[in-house]
Amino acid sequence: MGAVVGAALTILAAASVGVYSLLHRPTVKPFQNFTMSRITNSGKAVLAAISPDGRFVLNVHDDNGLQSLWLRNIPTGSDTQVIPPSDSHYQNVRFSPDGNQMYFRKTVTETHLVSELYRLPMLGGTPQKIIYDIDSDITFSPDGFRIAYIRQNKPEVGKYQLLTNTLDGNDEKTLQVGPLTDLPNDLAWDPSGNRIALAGDGIETFDISSGKAHPFFQGQGVGQLAWSQDGRGIFVLSKSKIGIVFRSEEHTSELQSL
Repeated sequence: MGAVVGAALTILAAASVGVYSLLHRPTVKPFQNFTMSRITNSGKAVLAAISPDGRFVLNVHDDNGLQSLWLRNIPTGSDTQVIPPSDSHYQNVRFSPDGNQMYFRKTVTETHLVSELYRLPMLGGTPQKIIYDIDSDITFSPDGFRIAYIRQNKPEVGKYQLLTNTLDGNDEKTLQVGPLTDLPNDLAWDPSGNRIALAGDGIETFDISSGKAHPFFQGQGVGQLAWSQDGRGIFVLSKSKIGIVFRSEEHTSELQSL
């Protein structure tokens, strides 16, 4: 009997220590310890995107106004020219969620007012024009089947549209219309697929099922967005800091610097 009681007390003590350690665990800030490695050393890289598996970097080189697209294999340190230099101007580059496709938005110098979205297979091929007249970066739905983006002054001058489309650009749908005074700087689809976050004077989330927008965070100068994996928080790149905002049903935290 005494042995049984002693064993029970030992288990209870161990559990108590475990709970105490969990509740009093020191807070570890993200990126507190990290290392940096140089990917390019040409001094010409102006835009970049990393593949989902972390093995490749797609980057834009600018050489006296002529821009080209390059793919860097990080493990081997080798570079492959994807698109030769031209007077086109690249504005966004990114990989598809499965890493099989590269997407880029560019304008041609002669027009310069209209951007076009292109898709290019990772293993090479001819770039395919997906969308004509696009005024933002793209964001992918969690299932990887659709993209969302912004278009302004079309079809109505003075307003913008939040749009969604298939990866081949054949099923464009309007989600939201707003005045250009509220034009978003960036957008990001949440991990659940139910909301799209829009950056501007703060952050609002557009609920796809209800068609309504809801405030997420009030602040100034929010530039780029990325959802946390659990969908509770949004990483923010602003003019003043890099940080993260968490939101629950009852409370929105301040922008916490990283």
